[in-house]
Amino acid sequence: MTGIQRLWQVAAYALFAALLVLAATRPYYRPVPPNMALLQVSFAHAGVPDGECRRRSPAELEALAPNMRSEMQCPRARRSVSLRLELDGQTMIDETVPASGLARDGASSLFRRLRVSAGRHHLRIAVSDGSGPARLRDEWVEFAPGRILNVDFRPDAGGVVFL
Repeated sequence: MTGIQRLWQVAAYALFAALLVLAATRPYYRPVPPNMALLQVSFAHAGVPDGECRRRSPAELEALAPNMRSEMQCPRARRSVSLRLELDGQTMIDETVPASGLARDGASSLFRRLRVSAGRHHLRIAVSDGSGPARLRDEWVEFAPGRILNVDFRPDAGGVVFL
């Protein structure tokens, strides 16, 4: 290979590398426009069983196969989970999410994204899964420009949590 061929080869590699760098950095992606913030509500939670468990009678137990003889019989279906989100007194989300699955025995899942203007906002979130009164979080939140606030429902962590 001659010197001129090597020079053309180096130039071609440099051009290719420059194009890769350009494609990797342009266009610049912003998930949230300037002076805006993002509020994401995301949860997957199974409501309480839809009905009461009952004790099987000895005759019922005898009619079942030995590996199926559970003393208690509980319904598989689960109750729906309801979520209500208010931002500065205006209802933004008010949904009741049914349990998933053919037998309605899975989790209720919800994912919503809301664009919010940057600044201080009053946020009120109530989640009800059928296990008692709705779990409520009511507070003022400061949204910085470009901030993403994730809202989740975790009963073991106190209910509605901000991530």
